[in-house]
Amino acid sequence: MRLRTLLICVFGCASILATGVVALIADNSIKNQTYTRIEEELQAEADTLAGDINGWVIQKAQIVESLSILFQDGIDPGVTPEYLNPLLFTPATEGMVSDIYIGTKDGVMIDGSLWVPPSDYDPRTRSWYQAAETAEGVVYTDAYLDLVTNKWA
Repeated sequence: MRLRTLLICVFGCASILATGVVALIADNSIKNQTYTRIEEELQAEADTLAGDINGWVIQKAQIVESLSILFQDGIDPGVTPEYLNPLLFTPATEGMVSDIYIGTKDGVMIDGSLWVPPSDYDPRTRSWYQAAETAEGVVYTDAYLDLVTNKWA
């Protein structure tokens, strides 16, 4: 009877140990598969969002390029803040464009939101002006604090 009890204890412990090892391996495998699946889904979602953002940026760049064609021969004296204001506030741009403005080579700022800059304001000193002046085509700058909205642009 003692041998029988000893064998039962040995085989029972071995079974419990084997079951524990199999459970740990299965748990690790399931965890790795879950992480891999989540990462794949998140990457797919990120790729979709990146494509949407890219499309949105390209659309805005086309609007900017279209507007720039109007001003290729120079800024007409008729281009005033009052001229730009209706372009800014259209149903197509509502909620997407906070301002349309032009900085001229002679330091004049024409702002579509009807913001009147301080007398010492010179758009030529701004990073967006300097980047656009040296580029051919649309320029994307680092974000900066917009003086009109006091929000990042």
